[in-house]
Amino acid sequence: ELYKDGVLQTNDDLTDENGAVLFTLNDGVYQFAANLSETRFWSETCTMPGCNEQEIVLPGGQGGIQETMVSYEYDDLYRLTEANYDNGLYFHYEYDAVGNRLTETTQTSSTSYAYDIANRPNEKWVTDITYIPTNEGWLYLAAVMDLFSRKIVGWSMSDSIDTDLVENALRMALYQREPEAGLLHHSDRGSQYTSHQIRKILEANKIQISMSRKGECHDNAVMESFFGSLKCEWLGFQTYKTRAEARQDVFAYIEGFYNKIRLHSTLGYYSPDKFEFQYYQSLNSVSI
Repeated sequence: ELYKDGVLQTNDDLTDENGAVLFTLNDGVYQFAANLSETRFWSETCTMPGCNEQEIVLPGGQGGIQETMVSYEYDDLYRLTEANYDNGLYFHYEYDAVGNRLTETTQTSSTSYAYDIANRPNEKWVTDITYIPTNEGWLYLAAVMDLFSRKIVGWSMSDSIDTDLVENALRMALYQREPEAGLLHHSDRGSQYTSHQIRKILEANKIQISMSRKGECHDNAVMESFFGSLKCEWLGFQTYKTRAEARQDVFAYIEGFYNKIRLHSTLGYYSPDKFEFQYYQSLNSVSI
């Protein structure tokens, strides 16, 4: 386990099937290994069935910065990713078998809920559980997101969808973020979140409890959107041979890509980490 009994395991590195270190833990934060470039990492992790990959370096654009295009082909669908790692730009499009760009889809809602808005880190967290299929059975993922930056601040994976799954994700978030009293914690009304075990932890940390209205799945739309991105952009709705394979891919998406690199239009096209960095930098400039 990467996170066990409320403590991040400091002696764990994430390795590939050949034993090469992909990530290493440094002061509680998983980082790319020093000898592994992000470009190499993305080009080696297409695990889709029948996936064939082609990497092309495009001429330098504005400012002379080169762009890398990685095209993953599987079945009759092409996924095109253009990444400019120096500028942190990331674009994701899908093409059909003959090269026509598919229509982009966006999720909209006629109702805006108060918990969708946060003005600072650790003001509002949302959390939920999703299921990932493997040949060994389901792998369950519980995740906690900070609404301000859309950053995943806590997560836990298990072969059991029990309260411990949710508790481990929550304790990871508390350990990493150390929120002040008054934080709002929003979830659905699942038995794990309504349990005495979770309520006791929230109350002990002076956290406000918020829950979705009965039968209103859209009340937790931000978390649903994250899970959708995880499955569409990374997992590809595939079935893994083992839970260990799925764990590695989920970890890579959250800690290696989503928090650090993936851009969000709601954040002004910053990644969650960059958005929080800009926020704290602005506070420092005001205080000087």
